[in-house]
Amino acid sequence: MMLHFTSNSVIYFTHILLTMLTSGLLFQRARHGTPQRNTLRAAAAIFLCTAFFLCLTLAEVSLDQPHGSYATFFVMSSVAMLGFPLLVFIYHLPGWSDRYRREFQIGFAFMTLRLLYELYWSITRTVTFATEGLVIDRRSLLADLLLVFSLLWLVVVTIMQIRRSGQHIKRFFLETMLVLALVAPPTIAMPLYNFNLIEHNTLELVRDFSLLINIPFIVLIFLDLFPEAVTLIVRMLAVSLVMVFATINTTAILLRFVLSDIDELHYAMLLLMGLAVVAMILLIIIVPMLLWRSVFGPLHAMLRGVRQVQAGRLDVHVPVSFANEMGELTHAFNRMVDQVHTTVSGLEQRVQERTADLERSETRYRELVEQIDEVIFRLAMPEAWVEYVSPSVERMLGYPVAEVLHGPVLLGAFLHPADRLMVLDQIKQMAQGKVTAQYEYRVFDARGRERWLQQSNTGIYVNDQLVAVEGICRDVTEVKAAEAMMLAQQQELAVLRERERISRDLHDGLGQMMGYMNLQTQTATTLMQTGNMSQAQQMLNQMKQVAQHAHNDVRRYILDLRLPTVDVSYTRWLDALRQQLKSLSQIYGLELHLNCSPSFNDEDLTPELGQEMLQIIQEALNNVRKHAGVNSAQVVVQQSFNQVRVTIADQGVGFSPGAPEREADDQGRKGGLGLRSMGERAALIGASLQIDSAPGTGTHVMLTVPLQSVTLEHGLVAPSTQENLAHTQSLRVLLVDDHALFVDGLRNMLVVRGIEVVGMANDGIEAQAMACQLRPDIILMDMHMPRCDGIAATSAIKTALPHVKILMLTVDATEERLFAALKAGASGYLLKSLESDDLFRLIMEATRGEVVLSQELAAQTLAAFEAKATPLICHDPRLTNLSARQREILERVANNQTYREIASDLNLSEATVKYHMGQIVELLQVANRREAVALVRQGE
Repeated sequence: MMLHFTSNSVIYFTHILLTMLTSGLLFQRARHGTPQRNTLRAAAAIFLCTAFFLCLTLAEVSLDQPHGSYATFFVMSSVAMLGFPLLVFIYHLPGWSDRYRREFQIGFAFMTLRLLYELYWSITRTVTFATEGLVIDRRSLLADLLLVFSLLWLVVVTIMQIRRSGQHIKRFFLETMLVLALVAPPTIAMPLYNFNLIEHNTLELVRDFSLLINIPFIVLIFLDLFPEAVTLIVRMLAVSLVMVFATINTTAILLRFVLSDIDELHYAMLLLMGLAVVAMILLIIIVPMLLWRSVFGPLHAMLRGVRQVQAGRLDVHVPVSFANEMGELTHAFNRMVDQVHTTVSGLEQRVQERTADLERSETRYRELVEQIDEVIFRLAMPEAWVEYVSPSVERMLGYPVAEVLHGPVLLGAFLHPADRLMVLDQIKQMAQGKVTAQYEYRVFDARGRERWLQQSNTGIYVNDQLVAVEGICRDVTEVKAAEAMMLAQQQELAVLRERERISRDLHDGLGQMMGYMNLQTQTATTLMQTGNMSQAQQMLNQMKQVAQHAHNDVRRYILDLRLPTVDVSYTRWLDALRQQLKSLSQIYGLELHLNCSPSFNDEDLTPELGQEMLQIIQEALNNVRKHAGVNSAQVVVQQSFNQVRVTIADQGVGFSPGAPEREADDQGRKGGLGLRSMGERAALIGASLQIDSAPGTGTHVMLTVPLQSVTLEHGLVAPSTQENLAHTQSLRVLLVDDHALFVDGLRNMLVVRGIEVVGMANDGIEAQAMACQLRPDIILMDMHMPRCDGIAATSAIKTALPHVKILMLTVDATEERLFAALKAGASGYLLKSLESDDLFRLIMEATRGEVVLSQELAAQTLAAFEAKATPLICHDPRLTNLSARQREILERVANNQTYREIASDLNLSEATVKYHMGQIVELLQVANRREAVALVRQGE
């Protein structure tokens, strides 16, 4: 066996050196634990196998026959090896993706199958040649099919990767096409040779050319493929080796044409191969040293400076080694670092100044926090421990800051027992991440006094997790006391209105009955004096029945007064309603059921609304007790957005609300079953009252109360103007009163005295129509009537019939009603309790055009005029803020009247007068009552 080195031997030898160096470098880089270590190991193994097959090729061209033929059999296996780095290259650029892992594994498996088949075919040819001496020139068709299919597969994959590429597509496309152009020729030439389309020499030429050109390109591409695993100096060294080896290979090719002697050529090629080894060793040693001194040394120094800058050191100065490009770059880096150092120094100075300003602001803020009355706090969640509390807690509650810090806020002995559960519930909700914006609770200060606190909260969240609660606590004890006083005054006013209602009921009921009995007694006396005993006896029998009815009414009033109206000890309307139902059940044995919807909130009800609603419910339940024929009822309370509905339902006998027989009760009064009273109360608060009932189906009373501010006023119906009519010559009287018994008694008394009663009206509307139709001389008119009261009717009648004399009748009268009646055109004012002689005397005086007043009303009128004799006038603009009632009270106080005297004159309570005076002082913006009186007296 003899070696014969040719030009091809030198080329293969240099490629072996290049592939082995590349394989060793990749193995060494894979040991450093880079993310691409598995890929590096695979690439290193591929280059090592390539070096092995190149050794076979070297043996083929350098050994004499037949030994060179053995190497020839394995040449196609080396060509198959070139598909592996090409496959890795295609899938690595432009970037590895796990989505294509399975596709890469399939391609890698196919390439391995092809390599195994090529190895099988190479071994088969070698064994055949060694044992039988036969050379198999042509391969099987399956080998060529695998070869062609592998080429097509690489082409398809390349096209797919080009379409997937978004970045670096131009670079990827050029490099891929170059590698395919170098691999495709031997792959295509082999099938052509098997089909006798080309000669063996041509096949060897194409194969050798492809191998010689592909190896350097593949090495350079792979070194460029892994910039994270291969340093810059290694890539530059690889380029230098490729250039040196290319020079040696070119020299070997040229020497093949110069040297014709085989031995000389063999010797020259051996020298070139030794030169390649020496050049490789020198390049590995000298090139890195030169590069380090000229390029990488200064670059390393500058990188060290960059790392120091990244670490925060800005006083870095990198020395300049050479006045070249690296020197310019180093100069630029030093200038940039100096500028950054100057900028940072300025920023640090400004930060220090801002920090000092913030410290001063924080100091002022702390001083402000310490001076304010509110307590600022911060709670750490979820434990709800106090992290911070302002010093004002000691001024507000008397507790030192250290006693409140690092514990639950105001718990234990500090918290009022009645509010402990509510506060604990709020803290529990905070621990769950729910923050209530504001709530109030009571505590005991250090002296044991009860204080009301209003706490406002704000949640501090980090990643949707409540980490702290900040807020303010205010002392609202005085506000709560003022609210309690206001509530008490409103409840007192409600009680006063209830008294007024009872007074009106007594006027319409017992007062009218007593007046009727007075008139009937006098009439009966007159009849007995004239000897008409039978008619007098008849009147006395009627009086007996009326007295029995009056006794029943008195008994009913006494029983009703046992029931609570609005108990001031109850701060909630619902509690008062429960107590009222309980009292009714105990007194009358009723079975009452209360059903209250969860949406109902009795805090929306003012004391006025609550008082009237309770009275209406009580009246409705009285109707159930008296008329329904059952002893059970149900009270349902519901609340919608802006109204409250109360339903009182029973399953009793029921009635027809519009039936004539139900329009009057047993005593002849309008509006039986208490319906009139309930309707008046509902109208007083702006509510609507609906009654659904029918005989045998029970009764449903539905009260709908709007939740707006309600002004309790009585409306007046303005009558239309009538034309003037002439008076009759005889004394003709028209009676106007809504109480049938009193009108009947008054008519009997007038008829006995010889006065003609031309008509009887039930209210002011009927009085106007009958006055225009009957043209009476005198009208005796009641003050209080439904639809249209006496004052409004008087004004309308006097407008239409100015010559008609109108005398007002009432059980009692206040100053305001008296003057209103006289101003409306009344000729006098009479009490229903007058003796018959006095009544006839005053009627005759009225016919003569005199203004008549009963003795009691005359005294009251005189006192009122004396009280108004010295009015105080002041033009201070602040007095315009007062209402008429407040102005009147202030003037009375200025006239040295006491609160008790003012309360008696105005039919008010002394506490109400005091409340009005407090409002007057606040509206006038003065310090006390003395200054308010002085302000009024400025106009004297």
